[in-house]
Amino acid sequence: TGYMINGSAWSDCLATGSWSVATLQCSDIDECTPTSDLCNSGMCNNMAGSYMCTCNLGFTGRNCETNIDDCLLNSCDESANCNDGIASFSCICKSGYLGTGYPGHCTDVNECAIQPCQNNGTCYNIAGGFNCTCSQNFSGETCAILNSICAQANPCSNQGMCEPGCSPNAYTCRC
Repeated sequence: TGYMINGSAWSDCLATGSWSVATLQCSDIDECTPTSDLCNSGMCNNMAGSYMCTCNLGFTGRNCETNIDDCLLNSCDESANCNDGIASFSCICKSGYLGTGYPGHCTDVNECAIQPCQNNGTCYNIAGGFNCTCSQNFSGETCAILNSICAQANPCSNQGMCEPGCSPNAYTCRC
């Protein structure tokens, strides 16, 4: 980039755009030709021996190659995620919260209101979710798993298949 020799000669242009031999001349190279992609998200301005990009809103860098992270300059609620756009951003409340996502606008959802715990489990609402305390013989996130003897060890002989019954110690062997 910079300068090129006018005419035919083998030499290098100096950084100033001139030659040590006075009879040779240099002319500026237009780096901003219509086919040039130098300024990715901006406008190219040809300058003597160089070029300069004027970046579109939301971009930075010598060649306007970097999207400015608007999430670094703006804030969302602590219970929200920030999504960077081009010269914009949006806030979205995390799972377990409702609202706009902007500071002070994400509210915890009481998941216990829909009674997610099964088999007489007790629901406890926590920030962004819930926990179930399961009654005896049940387990899992929503207390849906019956803890049977089949789940602990196979009590069936001769490679029989253990099928749980209606209570933890009830089972049937299928041969």
